[in-house]
Amino acid sequence: MNLFLTVQQLFNFTDFVTGLVFFIMGFIILLQYYQYKHLSDLKIVKKIWILALFGLLHGLGQWVAALMPISLAPHVPTYLSFWFYLWQLLLNAASYFCLYWFAVETMSLVVKKNGFLRFSALFLATLWLLIFLLTHSLNWIAWLNTGLVWSRFLLALPGSILAALAFNLEAKEFRSVGMPNLVNNLYGVILSFCLYALSCGLSPPNAPLFTIFTGSWYAALADVLRTVGGLGMA
Repeated sequence: MNLFLTVQQLFNFTDFVTGLVFFIMGFIILLQYYQYKHLSDLKIVKKIWILALFGLLHGLGQWVAALMPISLAPHVPTYLSFWFYLWQLLLNAASYFCLYWFAVETMSLVVKKNGFLRFSALFLATLWLLIFLLTHSLNWIAWLNTGLVWSRFLLALPGSILAALAFNLEAKEFRSVGMPNLVNNLYGVILSFCLYALSCGLSPPNAPLFTIFTGSWYAALADVLRTVGGLGMA
């Protein structure tokens, strides 16, 4: 029992499971991309490698988070903790940008005038980078955590919403090629992106809008929604 409690203190199982779900999701989508990119007439197949990259990077980021309690253990050098937090931030921020870029590319398949969509991706990424640099603090844990939350709020939240809208528009193409079963699966993917967006909305920057969102319960709910969303995306 003592051994289990010790392991639990040094390893975050929730982040590990979430990371495993997203890494497997990315791997499966990547296999599907290489299998169907020359066989399918669906335009979206040419874009799903970006979603696969999101899953792989996000999975790695969650695995780093799972190991972070070890870096905070006594007698562990401070610089090691810093690198754990930094890699968690960079991997997750990169994955969120991939999610937004995938949404932009998917939306561009059905929206003719899409220049503003591509600009929005670069604008939000630049805005996040500026916020991250300008909020630099000697309290590096708070600084890196703030950067992580802002990346989720500026990139993952709108990216997942935009992806859900794009897939909803793509449903017409699926119907046109006579794939009703795929249309049903597509609505499941749309629901998954909505759940992921909701999980991102439960972690707003700085302070939640309502005091009801204070405490650890909504963070746990966000983890559950994020994991379920990852399962649905695969």
